[in-house]
Amino acid sequence: MRTTHTRRRLWIVACLAALSVAAGIGRRRPIQPSGQKAGLVRFDVVSEMNHDWRGWTNLVVFARYWVCEDYYVVSVIWTEFPKYGWDMRTQLLLSDEGGFRMEQQWFSYWFPVNTTYPKPVDERPPFAHGGGMYDTSEMRFAEAQALARRVYAADLGSAGDGLVDVNVQAGPSGVARTLARLKARIADDRIESMELFDDSQRLLAWMSYEYERSDGPPRLARLIAELPVRPEKLAMEGHVTVTSKDTTATYEIPDVNYVSHKGGRTCTVTYQDVTLGETVVRLPVQVAVHRTEDRWPMRSARLMNFQRVELDKDGVWEAARAFGGLDQAYSTWGKLVERYLYHVPNLGPLEVDPNDFALVRALIAKYPVWEMPAPPQSPRQTGHGPLPKDPEEAAKELDRRDQIRRQEAAQSQEQMRKWQEKVDRMPRPPKRDIEPADARRIRQLRDHYRTILYPWTEEMRTGRDRRPRTQPGSELDEIKELQSKLDKVLRYHRAPVLPEDHPPEVSDADRVQIAELKRHYEKLVGELDRGPGGRLKALHALARMDLIVKDYDAFEQRVHRYWQMLEEAGLHQMVMAGGYRYIDRLIGPGQCEKASALLKHWVEKSTANDSDGVYRFCRSIQGSPWAKVQLLDRFLTKPGLSPLEQYEGLALRVISLDNLDKALADREALQDESMAAQIRWVLTNTTRARVAAMVEPAVRRALAAWEALGPARMNEARPYSSASMSAEQRNALEAPDATRLQEVSAQLDQIVRERSAQQTPPAPRPDAPRRRSPTRR
Repeated sequence: MRTTHTRRRLWIVACLAALSVAAGIGRRRPIQPSGQKAGLVRFDVVSEMNHDWRGWTNLVVFARYWVCEDYYVVSVIWTEFPKYGWDMRTQLLLSDEGGFRMEQQWFSYWFPVNTTYPKPVDERPPFAHGGGMYDTSEMRFAEAQALARRVYAADLGSAGDGLVDVNVQAGPSGVARTLARLKARIADDRIESMELFDDSQRLLAWMSYEYERSDGPPRLARLIAELPVRPEKLAMEGHVTVTSKDTTATYEIPDVNYVSHKGGRTCTVTYQDVTLGETVVRLPVQVAVHRTEDRWPMRSARLMNFQRVELDKDGVWEAARAFGGLDQAYSTWGKLVERYLYHVPNLGPLEVDPNDFALVRALIAKYPVWEMPAPPQSPRQTGHGPLPKDPEEAAKELDRRDQIRRQEAAQSQEQMRKWQEKVDRMPRPPKRDIEPADARRIRQLRDHYRTILYPWTEEMRTGRDRRPRTQPGSELDEIKELQSKLDKVLRYHRAPVLPEDHPPEVSDADRVQIAELKRHYEKLVGELDRGPGGRLKALHALARMDLIVKDYDAFEQRVHRYWQMLEEAGLHQMVMAGGYRYIDRLIGPGQCEKASALLKHWVEKSTANDSDGVYRFCRSIQGSPWAKVQLLDRFLTKPGLSPLEQYEGLALRVISLDNLDKALADREALQDESMAAQIRWVLTNTTRARVAAMVEPAVRRALAAWEALGPARMNEARPYSSASMSAEQRNALEAPDATRLQEVSAQLDQIVRERSAQQTPPAPRPDAPRRRSPTRR
């Protein structure tokens, strides 16, 4: 099975790991940490996940758990922020000895519903798409892996104080185990540290235990687990066909080695006393995962609101559905949002025969587009044999190879520069206004061809089969070519907004429905039992309904309340990363004054984050360049920033200003209405000339900060990028990963090169007037 979804753990594995030593062996005094039976316990979890990706930086999942000795149930009530494949709202999960059951009602068009994976689960297949990318359903493999390395009290037998080194036996009920050996240090009937090994004597984990002092048995205060890097297989699922003379051979690309947990992982679990009825038990209340090599916080989970409940398994499942499942009110709300905020235009029946390819090509030819020539191929890199065995000779050989690599890289850059100059001089067809009738036909044909190229049947939805090709190969290739050309016509030329593109006016019946829903969700916002996730979900629903009825004053007040609720939950990164999207919601309908007012509050709130959070956001695709410039201008005034932090902030400011300057320069050619709205908003706050004048001083300031770093210039801040390589290529070639700071330096270096090259611009194209280039001072 090949998987493509974003990694999205519910911290089931973390909770299982936190309780990795099971209770109960018959001895005078149970070895600690020792568990105790607590029945069925319900608690809420707020899980926060940080990522250093360009696409998104922060994700928070709000869920409720029901856990007992025989099974557990999870109900996700809300994901912040809700967007595309990262959205887990209405996700339900039940795991017991018989299977792993999942239900997802909100995205039922994509996820199989009422799916139960039998246990024991199969062996997890190799990861695809760079490793670590997996579907929610693959949590069953994570659970199985956690159970396979769990330590049971019986594994220690009657060991006394001192060092224990034992080979473990099969697990209870024949559970498969990767754990084959453990070494533990025991003192005063309590475990101080433990090492776990697999059957190849590779380290699975190293754990240390910290206890609180007490008159009775020692109480576990903290568990620290060091998880080393580990090899994995990465599915390539590809092949190469080589043709030579009259023979053709196809070679399969084997799975490649992949390093999981690169940089190592340190998991810290904090325990506290929790009262369940009349019983006080020791339970985990917080889980935090850092990258070991640099202590970067990757994930955290807060466990709270513990209660003992009296329900059978069916009752728990119904309670989970009632808490986070899809109810009638939310279903009605979703339909209203789709109708008015995510309006899909109905372009009517096809006006052109899609099988008349000659007629379709004639329509395309009416609007010629410029085709960019293929860039030159990089020169073949010099091959190298094995290194000499002598260390000194090997070092010399590495230096020689590095010089060759630099020369080849310089040649490649020179080729690209000449190619770019040639491209800049090439004439372009003039951009035209597409006639409304032609625009409708082009969009109809494009959508029709997409349904042929990318069908989505009920069998594929429920079975996740590969998409079938219903057309002969040659005809399918022609359809693919036509669909691509139709897309290019719409992007290159100016397509009109058709009457069908406008959402309908809100009907009287829907206004009544919206008023009823608002009363319902206003009540839910105040229900503390639903936790912060349930209240945020209700507030989000109210804000969307404000947009539907164009009540922008109410929407603005709703956003302030939303941000306050996130702050009260300690989710300052989400105020920045997810809170910005509400500003965008005002820009689209032209509420620029309100958007600018919200921006000022957002900047002040976002500066509460540390440099890591702010810089990850400013490097991502989230937020507009203008908003990032305002945030960085405010953040860089904070005292206590290190020279590296100052430089990175200044470099990111240059990148945002450069992006903004380019967007303003090409605003007449913008086809995307959302980007055009962003530009209109920016121009209510500044001018094109003012932004252009800001870039060069910002570049000089960032370069001065880089020079002031001293040796760190070519170490931590060295311009180096691995972003242009796919994850598969990086793993196959074992290319070192660039740090965020190195990627930022590489982007700054590229901007400096581009702007330096503009000092002697190439001859203007025949269809373009000569334009003065910016000068350096």
